[in-house]
Amino acid sequence: MRQDSRLMNVCSSLENDLNNLIAVITGRFESFNCNTDAMWKNITAERFKSVQELITAHHSTIGRVLCGLGSKMSAWRASFPTADMGGPVSRAEILLSDIVPGIDKTVKLEKSTPLALAS
Repeated sequence: MRQDSRLMNVCSSLENDLNNLIAVITGRFESFNCNTDAMWKNITAERFKSVQELITAHHSTIGRVLCGLGSKMSAWRASFPTADMGGPVSRAEILLSDIVPGIDKTVKLEKSTPLALAS
């Protein structure tokens, strides 16, 4: 399978996409946490509204990305309920048929919402 350059490129691209999605979603949650902590240290109506707007602006994107990734994980778990099930060929087939399709839409969705910044 290592000789299949198309498969290796798809796997590499998928790994990069998933790592980037995880990093950006984690960053959004960290930003929420920093902004919330700062708000509680000196709470005002304006700071509360600012944090509320920040979270509201990003919750839909986060939810849609996590839903998309969750459906991909569910497809993988349904195909391979235990770690010892399925060989490399069947795993590659599931990657190509169920996991890779639509990942580009998830990446575009995530990129469509500017990152949440700490205030």
